[in-house]
Amino acid sequence: MFKRILLPLEPGSSDTCAISIASSLAGLVGAELVGLVVEDESRFMKISTGAMIAEALTAQPIVGSPRSPEEAMQIEEQMEKESQELISQFEACSDKADIDARFVVLRGNPTELTLSLARTVDMIVIGNSKLQGPQGVSADRLLHTTTRPVLVVPEDAGGESSLVIGYDGSAASERVIRLAANIAEAMDLGTVHLLTIDSDLERAEKVQAPGLDYLSAYDFDLVPVCLDGEAAEEIISYAKEVDASIVALGAFGTNRFIEKVFGSTTQTVLDGAPSAVLLVS
Repeated sequence: MFKRILLPLEPGSSDTCAISIASSLAGLVGAELVGLVVEDESRFMKISTGAMIAEALTAQPIVGSPRSPEEAMQIEEQMEKESQELISQFEACSDKADIDARFVVLRGNPTELTLSLARTVDMIVIGNSKLQGPQGVSADRLLHTTTRPVLVVPEDAGGESSLVIGYDGSAASERVIRLAANIAEAMDLGTVHLLTIDSDLERAEKVQAPGLDYLSAYDFDLVPVCLDGEAAEEIISYAKEVDASIVALGAFGTNRFIEKVFGSTTQTVLDGAPSAVLLVS
């Protein structure tokens, strides 16, 4: 199913749960796990708040002034410490899982280098801290840009042996259902919930029928669910109700303007789900 899994890590953050889950998943599917930390070269520059706002609005590169040699030395030492802490966590988990693993430390633009390496793998696992931390913009662009499936893992991820699939019959949800079924089987998850949300429940059952037929070929217990309500709220609520370990759904839509004005189901689920979230483009 997968030959190589990428695990981008956030310097200075705790991604213990993401490392553990990525190591376990790599072991279950026989994939190589590639840990990645990108030391952000912009930390060596003094950058004003105005310049950062301008970059966010215009996507133009930030222009700053170099830090003093003393400051640069302190930053160098801090980067080395952060990288070594992540390497130690990574090696401890990968050794315990007895998997083929390697760790890559790069320096440069985190967004560009992460996207470049993402093209060489089959799947990406990231900690939810990467969405909230200093490199959150990098993670946001990764989620919107990559064609690889991404598993986003909160630091306190838990749940029982079950997976919830958000399914609406679209081409995106067809890709989700195939990958989610394979992951559920590889991870020996006992129950898969196929969740369809529509104001017309009779229509929801018809939409759901092909998905149920497809999943019936697998050995896990299959639970069909049709609900009426706002998609993100219903997905989060149901995932909590069944204590799901993974929620699988289609990744962000293509219209970024609509997302900014009206919000995004994907982003809301990422913010509110207690479990890991599998996103498939």
